[in-house]
Amino acid sequence: AGTSTAAAAVGPSTGANGSRAAAMESDATSIASATADARRAAAEEQARLLASQPLPSSLAAIKKHPLYVLERDLGKYEVIHPTDTRPVGICKGLRVYPRSCAKQVCTAERWFRLGRCVRSGEVPAKTYSAKPVNSSASSGKGAKRPRAQSPVGRGAGVGANADVQMKTDADAADDLQAGLSGGAGYGSNRAAAASAAGVQLYGEWQTDEYVPPAAVDGIVPRSSRGNNVELWSERHLPRGTTHLRQPHVAAVAKKLGIDCVPALVGFDIRDGRSVPRFDGVVVCEDVAPLLVEAAASMQEQSEDKQVRKRQREVLANWRGLLRVLAIRARLDADYGAC
Repeated sequence: AGTSTAAAAVGPSTGANGSRAAAMESDATSIASATADARRAAAEEQARLLASQPLPSSLAAIKKHPLYVLERDLGKYEVIHPTDTRPVGICKGLRVYPRSCAKQVCTAERWFRLGRCVRSGEVPAKTYSAKPVNSSASSGKGAKRPRAQSPVGRGAGVGANADVQMKTDADAADDLQAGLSGGAGYGSNRAAAASAAGVQLYGEWQTDEYVPPAAVDGIVPRSSRGNNVELWSERHLPRGTTHLRQPHVAAVAKKLGIDCVPALVGFDIRDGRSVPRFDGVVVCEDVAPLLVEAAASMQEQSEDKQVRKRQREVLANWRGLLRVLAIRARLDADYGAC
């Protein structure tokens, strides 16, 4: 009777707690939905108010205006697209365009890292000149920043509106490091040509989604710039391959005669130069389990070897200590304690 009474007492309590938790979750969902609706309504009201206002009459007001932009205020990585966009007005003799037509542009290298590739034959949407990056020029106070040229078919300059730029100067250096820096195999042969031609920028409308190549006959496809695979994201992994980060995989693959390629995952700046950073290797999927198992066995052997080495060192230390103590005891016995 006591057990049944306790169960009857626990049952209603558990049900009440469950209903209370469900009610709290429902209230939280309702509050979140109401907050989102309020923010959406506020944004729509602000957009309506901005659209109802007349075109600003000063250049300073247009510079950071959310609806309008001047060509001279475009960032280094911005262009007006489409190129035949009609201006919405004139301010101080300068054409004013909708800010929605200010599109971001990147180098072909950056688009590749973002998982897109520039279509063949595309004319750069924008080009700016840049000098090759070196340790002496880039570290000094007198180092000059690249000057931007006008977009294709337009006479636009580049202003200082950094708020709408998709990239910072660090991103720009990241774009140039593979082609303009002194990294081994990544810049020495291309720096002069890149400096002469300028840095070419393309828009997303000039790119297609990147489709990685496939492994054929157990051979991992290499990058066009070296004996490696550029893995900026999972989309860059060649089809039919896998990325292994376990230690000793490369050594095992070399012993077994299996094709494996280092995985290039980024660049590090050292002493003013761009140095490739590797992480693991890329191998074909069908041989990955074999390599993982063999690498684990090699890792165990390496750990056992280190343990035995440490044991030998410890024994040698104890042997030396006992020898010193024996000598000290003999000296005390022969000549007396000091």
